[in-house]
Amino acid sequence: MLIAYLKVRLVFLDFMELRAAPLALRLSVEAWAALVCGAVIALYWSGLARYPASL
Repeated sequence: MLIAYLKVRLVFLDFMELRAAPLALRLSVEAWAALVCGAVIALYWSGLARYPASL
């Protein structure tokens, strides 16, 4: 998930040219990406706690 977050950040900053964007826009996009990444990780961990994989 960390690799996906870094790739999303790279796309936002370089291909969508947010490096030159106003600070408020850049911070809001960075916060959104971090929030989504954190939510996916939290949901994954909570699912593992409730439904452990049987081997």
